Amino acid sequence: MEKIGVASKDIRKLGGEVFKKADERIKQLKKKDMFCEWVFKNTTENEILNSLSEMSNEIVERMTPYQREVCQLLERGLTQKEISKWLEKYPQSISYAVKRGRGRSSDQGGANN
Repeated sequence: MEKIGVASKDIRKLGGEVFKKADERIKQLKKKDMFCEWVFKNTTENEILNSLSEMSNEIVERMTPYQREVCQLLERGLTQKEISKWLEKYPQSISYAVKRGRGRSSDQGGANN
């Protein structure tokens, strides 16, 4: 194993054990079809946070690219009016994207569009 701070063409050789553990953990999450998993001493908190994470991930996955872009711009602090100018869209289009993006999973009854 190479030392940290030493030039290497293969990043996996630096701190290899860390990358092996991370790879194993990612494989476990994929098998469970999970985006992430919270691990605290309190199992109730774990279950709640894991459920919320999966729900929010599902909502994001169901958004269209346009809805995601609008939501990301809102998160950066832009107003809907500023976003409509930035994206050169009508304000109604932005408002509609926000409403559809936020309520997509409950509106659609779980259907993918």
